[in-house]
Formats: sequence, C-alpha cells, structure tokens
Amino acid sequence: IVNLDTDPIRPVHVAGIEIDNADSITVNVAGTSDAIIETISGSTLEDLIIVAAGDVTVRDLENAELDILDASGVAGDFTLEITNWHDVDLTGTDVSGLDAVIFSGTNGDLLVTTAQLLALGIANISSTPDSENSDLYVTEYAGEAIDFTAIDVEDVENVTFDDSAPNPIVVDPATVFGDALSGVKMLTILAEDSD
Repeated sequence: IVNLDTDPIRPVHVAGIEIDNADSITVNVAGTSDAIIETISGSTLEDLIIVAAGDVTVRDLENAELDILDASGVAGDFTLEITNWHDVDLTGTDVSGLDAVIFSGTNGDLLVTTAQLLALGIANISSTPDSENSDLYVTEYAGEAIDFTAIDVEDVENVTFDDSAPNPIVVDPATVFGDALSGVKMLTILAEDSD
C-alpha cells in the first residue's frame, strides 16, 4: 500500500484486501502515513503480517481463521475494529503487536484467550457509541487478577476456565467478575473426562 506522502499527509484508506488460494500475506504500508483498511479476507488465509511506519487500523477480519496475526512490524499503533455482524476468534491465533481493539458496530463479537487479554490490556479495549450487542468471550482463565467490569464492552458474555490448568484453580482476590452495574454473564467450568 503506497500513499503519496505529500503535504498534508493524510491516512490512506483501503476499501478491502481479499486474498484467496494463499496461506500467508504481508501487507506493507510504504511511507509514513497511517492506513485504514476496511476489510481483510481470505478463505484459506492462515498468516497475516502487517508492516508500517505509521498507525494501521483494520476494521474487519472476514472469513479468516488465522494461525498468526503479526503486527509487530507496525511502528505506530495497530488497531483491530470489531464491526457489524462479524465475529473475530483469536483464541487459536498467535497474536503479536496488537495495541487496541475497538467495538464499533452491531452484533460483533471478539473471542480471546486470557493471555491475549492480559497482553493487550483491558484499558486498550473500547467501544464507540454505535456499538450494540457486541460481546467479549474469554477462554483459558486460570484465576488471574482481572477486573472484568472495567472492560469497555457491552457484555463480557462468557469466561471459560482453563481445563488444562493445575487443579484447583484459585481465583485471585483482586478479580472482579461483576458489580451492581455490570458483570460477566456466564462462567464456564469444563468438567474433567472420567471413566
């Protein structure tokens, strides 16, 4: 992606990038301007690598079951938006370089592991006034100290405990699952297999 980089430098807007029959792509934003990419999609896409000198915002990841989302080559901030009617599942993805998540549409959900949530930081999750019926799902929770009420999302729909963690899982006393105004709608504890 190339911008002219003439004064005044404005963000380059990309309507979409659709890649089929490719396992891996690298999006390289040339120059110093920021980039806003409306959609990135690919029916067989597994690895998405983004490189840029400025900020990059991807407003939608469609049809992507990524193994790798690598934005560590973005010198500025890399932001992922959760928009209308699209769910983004990162629980099976090796994520690096993600600086912010914005819920900006209707019925858009994000699924992350607890490790991904802590790496991102709950302060870096936000919702716009247009966000509606947008949910966050958190997996592999093993008792870490998290104030789920401080996450700026309409609902933390489900927190699933990590069934591979040593038993018993002891929840940190600083954890807040809910208060008088908001809270996690469902806690899921997976049963162990038995004979």
